[in-house]
Amino acid sequence: QESSFSSGFVIPGQRILTNAHGVAWHSVVRVRKHGDSRKFAATVEHVAHECDLALLKVEDPQFWAGLEPLELGDLPDLQDKIMVVGYPHGGDRISITQGIVSRVEMGSYSHSGEYLLMIQIDAAINSGNSGGPALDEDGLVVGVAFQALDEAENIGYIIPVPIIEHFLNDIELHGKYTGFCRLGVSWQTTENDALRSYLGLVPGEYYDDSDEEEREIQSESSEEAGIYEAGIDYGTEYYSSDDFDDDTGVLVTHVEPVMPTSKVIKTGDVILELDRVPIASDGTIPFRGEERVLFSHLLRQKFTGDSVNVTLLRNGEILETVVDLELPPQLVPWYMYDKNPSYLIYAGLVLTPLSVPYLMAEFGHRWQRYAPVGLLEPAMYGIIKQPGEEVVVLSQVLASDTTSGYEDINNVKVISFNGQRVKSLRHLLRLITDNKEPYVKFEVGNSPASAMMIIADAESAEKDTKHILTQNKIPEGISADLRQWREEGMPELTPTDIAQGKTL
Repeated sequence: QESSFSSGFVIPGQRILTNAHGVAWHSVVRVRKHGDSRKFAATVEHVAHECDLALLKVEDPQFWAGLEPLELGDLPDLQDKIMVVGYPHGGDRISITQGIVSRVEMGSYSHSGEYLLMIQIDAAINSGNSGGPALDEDGLVVGVAFQALDEAENIGYIIPVPIIEHFLNDIELHGKYTGFCRLGVSWQTTENDALRSYLGLVPGEYYDDSDEEEREIQSESSEEAGIYEAGIDYGTEYYSSDDFDDDTGVLVTHVEPVMPTSKVIKTGDVILELDRVPIASDGTIPFRGEERVLFSHLLRQKFTGDSVNVTLLRNGEILETVVDLELPPQLVPWYMYDKNPSYLIYAGLVLTPLSVPYLMAEFGHRWQRYAPVGLLEPAMYGIIKQPGEEVVVLSQVLASDTTSGYEDINNVKVISFNGQRVKSLRHLLRLITDNKEPYVKFEVGNSPASAMMIIADAESAEKDTKHILTQNKIPEGISADLRQWREEGMPELTPTDIAQGKTL
């Protein structure tokens, strides 16, 4: 058993805000006030691994005696001075470091790999600082410390107020954290002149300036998305067609087939605007005066069930449409915090869904270099073709009479069972359970050229499974979630199940 230490701070409602990575895989959480030797039991009420935030609750009223909550401020400007407060390793007293804001941009959150708004500061954020508040000169919270740049000195990152407010508002709206929405498309820039000419992106052709009317960027739907409340002010700028139509639009290169977007947006469309906010050819939108940020930030301000107005160029025509937003499904999960992996052992074959944590466990932190290409491809670029789909991996083969000659097969995809394509581990379990054939046939491999067959006598496989588990000191040949699903009669997935991320 291991222990870790993080910082946190009190916000209104007798809640403690901290980082998700500080409480991931927790069994017990205890908190201690500054200047107090006592530790109080705390519970994790809500956690958002995507944006690395968590809310804690302490029931003991003695803990709250004398504590005043910190208030959230606004998004700081570049060169603003801030203070980072926390308990870094190396001492037991509170630590305060000062720095200035050097960047405000979209970046990768190391805990989840999610691409969200972040603030870069030139103040050290060391282990233990995570979860502590970053304060402006008025004592208002402008962010939460959460990660540092290993390759440089005194460069840290904080989670800005818009992300914090989205987390808190999400919980208030839905009673739980649901996540950050995406449009569900892949896109490329249209900065190349030949590409723009080919797509018909000719300056002044699609916007009528005859009445010299100007369009305000901010729209009602943007207001509802919380852009202003989140401290992101587009100001009162107005844009005429001449201001943006000569450098507007990104090309859609792929549409996720299971997302609502697929019903209205097609590959080859050019997205010109979202909620009347023009998207530049490099994929950015106006952000606080002279700054710009990727257009995905606008979508990140919305919630599940919200919609976005989309202006498209398709075959030379301007189209206006509305897209409902949902959480993006993942063929291969990038993180599985606080969740035990599913597995199935059948006839000595150890089967499990592919995930990035699995790849890290098998091939180390440099898994992108050492993992087989056949597993890297779905992990990096895999596309869900139907809800609940996942990649099933044959992790290893346990030695037995049934598996003789197959023992060296490992880390390969399970392609089919008795000729039927395997859609998920649950689907495979259903196929095995319903099998009436005298033999079972697994087709495995990471490419068509490397595909192999594993054949076993069905009756012997069932009997040998129990012997293999006993021989290898394995108490259960099936994970708890699969066992429960099997005991419930292996019901088909409902739309609610799919929304909760359950597999086929």
